[in-house]
Amino acid sequence: MEVYYRGERIAFTELKEPTRKTAEPVPPNPRAIVARKPKKDHPWRQGWQKMKPWSAKQAAAAPIVGMRTYASP
Repeated sequence: MEVYYRGERIAFTELKEPTRKTAEPVPPNPRAIVARKPKKDHPWRQGWQKMKPWSAKQAAAAPIVGMRTYASP
């Protein structure tokens, strides 16, 4: 048997038997899923009645620098 690639004869080694697939590695055991819950005193667990009143001073944002505050025509 001869093997040619782009018109030139190339060297090769003929395999006697088909290659056997090796056993796939066993995946590691999955880690246990731990459900984490917020503590009893976490803010998510408090009702809206305990929230601090909102003030306008907290909402003051820094001005946007270098951007137009109007729509271009």
